[in-house]
Amino acid sequence: MDSLWLIIIFGAILAGFVQGLSGSNFGLVAMALWAWAVPPALTGPLVVCGSLTGQLLA
Repeated sequence: MDSLWLIIIFGAILAGFVQGLSGSNFGLVAMALWAWAVPPALTGPLVVCGSLTGQLLA
């Protein structure tokens, strides 16, 4: 598997765990990991989709 996919998946899992505990901060945690490896044009939509999905499921 490509290393970019691994970083995206690991960041989403970690950020989802933090959002589950605190109810927010998906974007803060995800961007802390994704900013180093994921292109900026991809991080914005990923954070929005992840945050929205987490809030809708809660």
